[in-house]
Amino acid sequence: MRLTASQHTTLVAAVRRHFGPQARLWLFGSRVDDSARGGDFDLMVQADGADAHALYGAKLALLADLHATLEFEGERIDVVLLSPALDATLRPVHREALMHGLELSTPIAFVTAKPCFSHKLGRTPKLEARHGTNSRSDPC
Repeated sequence: MRLTASQHTTLVAAVRRHFGPQARLWLFGSRVDDSARGGDFDLMVQADGADAHALYGAKLALLADLHATLEFEGERIDVVLLSPALDATLRPVHREALMHGLELSTPIAFVTAKPCFSHKLGRTPKLEARHGTNSRSDPC
């Protein structure tokens, strides 16, 4: 996962500030691929707001807040919302985030060694960000 501890902390705090403490946050797309380079931050926020206008307002305020920080200044950030107030249907982008993304609203420990399943091929353990139960199964 290509996200610093400082960026993680900033994201979680901003999402909680704008969407409340129960909101959940996922990082998905190229930033969860350690072998990729560059790319924007694809985020999905799951919130239980009853008012669609308030949710869109919170999304815009979140983006403004993030762009005002040193961690995200000049970065491209895409935010999709998942809420029954907006649409009860899971769209393909929501499925992508839920299936292949990493939930950031849970604690994370950075830079821990995880052994490669293909160690017999001569690969050494790779350092990766470990993330609860959503960590990738083979970092090699």
